[in-house]
Amino acid sequence: MDALIFDDDPFYGNLLLEIFDRQGLKAKYFPDGENALEEIRRERPGVILVDLMMPGLDGISICKQVKGDPPLAATKVVVVSGKSFPDDKARATWAQADLFVEKPFNISDMTAQISKLLRGRKIVLGEERQAAAPSHVWKARIWKEPGEPGCVSVIHKDHLIVFDAGQGLAHLAQDEDVWRDSREVWLFLSHFHKDHIAGLQHARRFLEAGRKMHIGGPSDGELPLQQLILRSFSDSISPEALQQQVKLYHLGEGQYQMGPDLRLNIIYTMHPGPCLAFRMEGSGRRLVFAPDSELDPNWEERLTDYGEKLVSLSKGADLLIHDARYSDEDSPRVATQGHSGPSAPFRVAVRAGVRRLLLH
Repeated sequence: MDALIFDDDPFYGNLLLEIFDRQGLKAKYFPDGENALEEIRRERPGVILVDLMMPGLDGISICKQVKGDPPLAATKVVVVSGKSFPDDKARATWAQADLFVEKPFNISDMTAQISKLLRGRKIVLGEERQAAAPSHVWKARIWKEPGEPGCVSVIHKDHLIVFDAGQGLAHLAQDEDVWRDSREVWLFLSHFHKDHIAGLQHARRFLEAGRKMHIGGPSDGELPLQQLILRSFSDSISPEALQQQVKLYHLGEGQYQMGPDLRLNIIYTMHPGPCLAFRMEGSGRRLVFAPDSELDPNWEERLTDYGEKLVSLSKGADLLIHDARYSDEDSPRVATQGHSGPSAPFRVAVRAGVRRLLLH
């Protein structure tokens, strides 16, 4: 075992876990210090990362007992805390901690520091990190024009999965190197507002290249999905050919099986008209896409049902992509327009234990 992490903040706990997990190093995360010493004695990790304040044993107590136990004394201990007062740093030094790191921390700096503590156990970054990634890891990318909604592409085995069809879809369709090995294309539309389907006509490129397509979107009485697709592809495909080459799916809240190891979970979002948020899960990876979603800035205090639904949808996600069109200061003025400020989705990510959050 390379590392044990004890932190009652799931955001930082999972972030630290990712530093090890994504590099093929073995690590375990615990949300408290209740059974810390038992776990440390059983696992004998190379390094322990502890928060100062948490239920059960606090970080200083864990550090002191580990360093005072001869069989464990050589174990490296890193104290990671949002409390950066001189007294707290002095207490960590008194307990013989090997390193004190303040939250929030720089991921690259933290990785380098832990790598030194582990000595020969190198943690790779950048291109090395990508080369070390297992083959089943998704390759995700965002395609967009400045100031405009775009699309998100995910390569999973021989499938190209695309979320939304903004102007960025044109760049994806033109870059055949990205999807050359993909046999099928799945396109999921969150809703049919013009800026989110502005690049839809460029999806014809996948059909022209001989790819089978699956397109799903919400049931919209004003603009049926089939009518939208026919309108977008009308100059390159007949209605008869469309039925043969493209499968259409009318989506609502619920769970859908895309394949043997690829699942989709969908909820409706707080946005004018039918609008969807997606959770895709497969091969041990989880991505949540909620491009247009209005969260009440005080959703936790008001116990809004929508906030809790988003937490549930995002639970343990590797990446949450969420709307943050407005600043927190503007949120009261633009309420009911269907968009969020950054703080509310950040708190969803923390509650859900999301590893990475992308606000746009």
